[in-house]
Amino acid sequence: MLKVKRNTYPNVDLKEGDEVQWHYIRGCYWLYKVSELNLPTLCIKSYFASPNCNKDGIKSNGKQVDLVGVVGQLKSKGYILELE
Repeated sequence: MLKVKRNTYPNVDLKEGDEVQWHYIRGCYWLYKVSELNLPTLCIKSYFASPNCNKDGIKSNGKQVDLVGVVGQLKSKGYILELE
């Protein structure tokens, strides 16, 4: 399990210390809050998705997908999501 270290994305209710987990579904890893995984399927909200990759986290260009550390960043707006 991972924890949110830093999140500056507006309208994303992930706070420092929230526990999150990646799940591989149809060619991408999807990020979910652990506390929401026990809800009915229709209520579960994903927060981020990786680029298309295989189950080992390798993209078509051969590079590894970042699933720990800075996993989302929009430099022009100053937004960042970092996991530890």
